[in-house]
Amino acid sequence: MTGFCGLTLDSNLVPTKMALRMAASVFWCMLFCLTLLVNSAFCCSTWSSFTRDELMNIRSTTPAALFPTFLLPSMELLDILVTGALTFVHAAKRRRGKCALVSLHRHGTRTPLPGIFLSNVVSLPNKLDELQLLVGRNRDFSSSSVLCFTEMWLCGSIPDSALQLAGFQLFRVDRDTELSGKTKSGGICFYINSGWCNDVTVIRQHCSPDLESFFIHCKPFYSHREFASFILIGVYIPPQADTQEAQRMLANQILCVERTNPDSLVIVLGDFNKGNLSHELPKYTQSIKCPTREDSILDHCYTQNNAYHAVPRTALGHSDHVMVHLVPTYRQKLKLCRQWRST
Repeated sequence: MTGFCGLTLDSNLVPTKMALRMAASVFWCMLFCLTLLVNSAFCCSTWSSFTRDELMNIRSTTPAALFPTFLLPSMELLDILVTGALTFVHAAKRRRGKCALVSLHRHGTRTPLPGIFLSNVVSLPNKLDELQLLVGRNRDFSSSSVLCFTEMWLCGSIPDSALQLAGFQLFRVDRDTELSGKTKSGGICFYINSGWCNDVTVIRQHCSPDLESFFIHCKPFYSHREFASFILIGVYIPPQADTQEAQRMLANQILCVERTNPDSLVIVLGDFNKGNLSHELPKYTQSIKCPTREDSILDHCYTQNNAYHAVPRTALGHSDHVMVHLVPTYRQKLKLCRQWRST
C-alpha cells in the first residue's frame, strides 16, 4: 500500500475496526484518569481525616441503612461465584460447535469436510414431504453436502424418481431378503448435494444378517490439498446381530478401501446399535456424544481426526431416532502451522 510522499506502507499497519475500538478505549481511560487528577488537585479542602480508632470502629458506628445493598452473605456470594464458573465452563464447551456452525454458514459447501445430516428414519417414503419442506425452508438442511439415512424400508418396486429431493442426487441400497434372511426394514441411502459434488461412484455394498454397509466415493468440486476425495460409508447393524462379527467384517472392508484409496478421507456413518468401531479400529474416533434414541447413543460417526461436532435436531416424522447435524470442526494443517516471514 502506498502512503504519503510515495512511501510504501505495510498493509498490516492499516488500522482495523478492532484497533480503532482499542484506541478509543485507551483515550477514555486517559480522560478518566485526568479527571481524577484534576479533582484531587482542586478539591483538597473537602478532604476528611480519620484517626486509627475511628477507622477500626467504622463498621460498628455506621448505620446499617448506609451499607450498600449489593453486599451479600458469604454463602450466597459463594453460590453466585460457583454458578458463574459453571456457566462459563459450559459456554466454553459450546463455543467450538457454535463457531463451526457459523463457519459452515459462511462457506456453505466450500468447507474442508462436508456438512452431514444423519438419521435412522424408520421408513423413508412417508417422510418425503417433510424432507422436501426442509430442503425448501431450512438453510442448514438445504446447504448440507450429505444426507445419510438408514432403515429406509424400501424395495425394488419403489423407483428412485419417487424419492428425489431438489438439488440432491440419490444413491441407495435396499436390503436383500435372501442375503439378510429378513423381509423388511434395513436399507441405506445417501443424498449428495449437487452443488458440492457430481462425481460419485458406488465402490462396495454388503448385506448379511449381521451387517449392512454401503460405500461411495466422492470427488467434490472444491477440496483442500490434504484430501483428494472422500469415502462415505453408510452402516446399519441390526439389534439382534452378532456385534463382534459385524464389527470385524466392517473393519476388514474399511481397511481394504483404505489400501486402494490412500489419499481419501474415510467417514463412517450409521446406526450401530450395540456396536463400536473403535474396538476394531482404535484410530477412528466417534464424534456423536448426544443421545440419539432415548438415553442411548445408537447413531455414530467415525473419522480419524475427530473432525465433527454433533448437534441434535428434531426427529423426522414419528421416527424414534433424533436427526443429527454433523458440523465440520476440522482445521487445515496449513492453518495450524505457524506462519514465518522473511526479513
